[in-house]
Amino acid sequence: MVAGRRDHHPESLCAPDLSRPEYVATESTNLALVTVTGTIVYLEEEPELTGGVQTVKARIDTALKGGSSGTLALGQSVDVKRDGQYSTAGADNRYDVLRPGHPYIVSFCNGGSYVDGYVLYSEDAPDPSRAIERWTGHICEDPPARLAEC
Repeated sequence: MVAGRRDHHPESLCAPDLSRPEYVATESTNLALVTVTGTIVYLEEEPELTGGVQTVKARIDTALKGGSSGTLALGQSVDVKRDGQYSTAGADNRYDVLRPGHPYIVSFCNGGSYVDGYVLYSEDAPDPSRAIERWTGHICEDPPARLAEC
């Protein structure tokens, strides 16, 4: 330690790598085809930030990984656009905004402060049977090697 200065020891958070479907399938505790049946509430996280969390009701149509069933209340991070619509950061991510009446493949963690769970990954699934087939394949295959581990 240098006099007058504290050594800095940054804390790290090891979040799942959600950059490729193979990683999502491997690292997710819960992975399911869901249909969003309604919105519950929007919670502003911090006043100085532009986003918050929308909470939706999601019916588990097919649990691909994990034992979830029934209808869950899930939180999802969103930004609010000027017109009041929700968006997620960047078109290149796989974190689609959950909208009522639509099916999605979602990865989520259980519990937390958003009732039943929190969405880590969401992908629109306009053809549910094809999405189930595709994601079942991702679960069964070995993921490609990653560049860095936590």
